[in-house]
Amino acid sequence: MTTSIIGLFESGDIASKVQDELTKAGFKKDTVEILQDVAASKISSRLVEAGYEKDKAESYGKALQKGGALVVAEAPDDKADAALSTMRKFKALTPEVLLERVSNGAPEETETAQVIEEELEVGVART
Repeated sequence: MTTSIIGLFESGDIASKVQDELTKAGFKKDTVEILQDVAASKISSRLVEAGYEKDKAESYGKALQKGGALVVAEAPDDKADAALSTMRKFKALTPEVLLERVSNGAPEETETAQVIEEELEVGVART
């Protein structure tokens, strides 16, 4: 069984670093996808396909229209926690926090502990 782990990041550069870190940790490159500069409908469709609720998937799609990048990693269940831990290390965000940062130019250090906890709850879908 596989688990879809997602992480929303402020930039494509950060998302690329996450992808590199995951591949160094043993994830196959074709199981780690970066979504950036694509239609909101494609993002939400991809997340619904990964097992996320439509409303939550649409919130990620809307946030990414303003900036940022989304990493989707398909992991065996026994590696899901490792993928999530890697994404936390790079400060994965919720859609709401990404929108706030993009519109306000907020510094990167804000709300990281709370965001990580929220990401843990919404960032994993079992398929």
